[in-house]
Amino acid sequence: MAKKQKQTFLGSLLSVGIGFLGFLLIFLLLFVIMPAYQDTHGFALLNDVAHYAAAVPEHPPLGNTNIVRPDYKAYHRGRINGFFKGKLLSIYAMLGMGDGFGWSPAYFERLLEDSNIRLGKDKLEKSFLYKMAAQPGDRIIVWGDLQGAYHSLVRGLLHLYKMGVLGDDLKIKDPKVTFVFMGDAISRSAFGMEILSLIMCLLQRNPEQVIYLRGNHEDKKYWHAFGLKDQLKVRLGPEKAKKTVKDIDTFFKQLPLALYFAIPGEKDDFVRLSHIGWQRSKKLKEERYVAFLKAPQKERIDGHKIDKSVNASEKVSVSAIIRSEKKRHTFQAMDGIRLLPTERGATSWTLLSSPTTVSQKGLKFHHDAFVIISVAEKKDDWTITLYNQDAIKPAGFVTRDYEFFTGQEKGA
Repeated sequence: MAKKQKQTFLGSLLSVGIGFLGFLLIFLLLFVIMPAYQDTHGFALLNDVAHYAAAVPEHPPLGNTNIVRPDYKAYHRGRINGFFKGKLLSIYAMLGMGDGFGWSPAYFERLLEDSNIRLGKDKLEKSFLYKMAAQPGDRIIVWGDLQGAYHSLVRGLLHLYKMGVLGDDLKIKDPKVTFVFMGDAISRSAFGMEILSLIMCLLQRNPEQVIYLRGNHEDKKYWHAFGLKDQLKVRLGPEKAKKTVKDIDTFFKQLPLALYFAIPGEKDDFVRLSHIGWQRSKKLKEERYVAFLKAPQKERIDGHKIDKSVNASEKVSVSAIIRSEKKRHTFQAMDGIRLLPTERGATSWTLLSSPTTVSQKGLKFHHDAFVIISVAEKKDDWTITLYNQDAIKPAGFVTRDYEFFTGQEKGA
């Protein structure tokens, strides 16, 4: 009897062992064939945006010493998940464990595809511009060249959240607020895909309140030589990157060259925001689209293709502009905002919002910075307010106010 019980016990133990071994083999097989985790959840909330910024280094090491064309390929290769880490992330996702994966290349690809579909409906590309009718009480929040300063942009958005302007869902809470990105949002940074993802996300959540202007780095494939293309090749692989490069070119072609604001109470008088000013632009000549500028506003944002053959005898006034500058030729030390010489009588401002490694080394610029233009009933009461903080040792944003059309610092 004892011998029979022993045989039964050994048989049961063997069956358990075989069952466990079978389970282990099936698990290993599934582990091997399971596709690597591809998160497309991305930036659902501002908290996701901030979580990702905290998880990646703001100033990863450069692979070269050329700050004009910095090399971050080694950093990108180091961020690719190895075989086992990729599989473990897939298992975590299947089990519903953890929701902090945040940004991913797959999320970027999905956003880019969705953005091109949405922008393509307007059938505007290459040479076109936008017009809005400014109203008293409007606030226009503007970022200058960001050059891939993802972490800095996040800090700015978090401050706007504290001000009650932006919700945690990345939606602008005040219908009288417009975000404007002045162009050159990418290049010379390790975070070109990430900052584009964040801007595209803001565009999708606020289609009538966020405008991304085309800068020279977004124009004519200029961006190809300044880092983002390398990031695509490493993170997506050479073959997939080819398609994505074309998709980004398509996206950039659908960005406007300029945004005009009609000044309330003034006849045929405007403010112009454009990356390139009159001196460097052959396309932005108001005489080519006077009729569009003078026409009654149809939507919150009206678009117009520039026709080179049209030259009107009528004229409009542009009393103030915001533009970028050719930094290697004219740049002077600044903390986010600076007055430029007037252009055709217009007060001219330039902004910078890029405290990246390149800007800190090459331009000695190290500020988180954006401005808010406050529209008033009377032209003389318009203001432009700089919000900035030291990005090296952030201690909170401080402000400085100017009269928008004269450049005079208020309280000075």
